[in-house]
Amino acid sequence: MNITEVTFTKLSDAQIADYVASGECMGKAGAYAIQGRAAAFVPHLSGSYSSVMGLPLFETVELLEAFGIKAG
Repeated sequence: MNITEVTFTKLSDAQIADYVASGECMGKAGAYAIQGRAAAFVPHLSGSYSSVMGLPLFETVELLEAFGIKAG
């Protein structure tokens, strides 16, 4: 099992209100988009960036190749 950890900085009430007002959080798992405005709140990410953003590409290619499907 692969683990990805995302560390957020402490946000002020104003920062949270501005982010929510931007609408970017709507429809997002975890209510943030690491590739968008929320990136300014993330001082550290350990693990797979693509798994946070959406489809974990590296891990998906590994699984496909384990089943004999050339994906890379």
